Amino acid sequence: MYYEWIDNGNITVYLKEIEENKQTLQPLQSFIPQNQDTIQAYALKSTCCKRVLIVDDEYFNMMALQMLMQLYSAICDKAYNGMEAIEQLNEKLINPCSKCQNSCYQLIFLDINMPIMGGVETVKIIKRIMNNRIIKKVYVIANTGFSDLETKEKAYDAGIDFFMTKPLNIMTFKSIASKIFPRG
Repeated sequence: MYYEWIDNGNITVYLKEIEENKQTLQPLQSFIPQNQDTIQAYALKSTCCKRVLIVDDEYFNMMALQMLMQLYSAICDKAYNGMEAIEQLNEKLINPCSKCQNSCYQLIFLDINMPIMGGVETVKIIKRIMNNRIIKKVYVIANTGFSDLETKEKAYDAGIDFFMTKPLNIMTFKSIASKIFPRG
């Protein structure tokens, strides 16, 4: 048995591979996404465009995260501060991928302490853009050397979805990444 989406939101179920056994079922709303683009928009795996943005002022940290994201077949963009990150978000909106029309990142790794614009200020802007429906849902993971409670509270209050401390713990990384983008 396999499923096929059809234009009016119903699902066509093929019990055998011959057309005579085709049945069209009315979907249960709780099982069917309101928009098929929602499913496709959150696919991290890509061969045509970058779906992950790594924002850090340390080159080594960027490269370490980029290597880990290869486990998820993700292509990454990089920015050295929050201002560059916002510029790259805007650039992606203006110039979506020519193959798949993707115009937003699905995941952003964000250092908290950076020059020009830090992570807390950056995530506030990202979440404001998201809340105004200019971009789709993007997960933001803080990746910082600070592990004190005050830093974590500020980060979560600003809109950080997950918090990782440096040096990066591979088990923490895999746990967070698998919650957001299970492989399969």
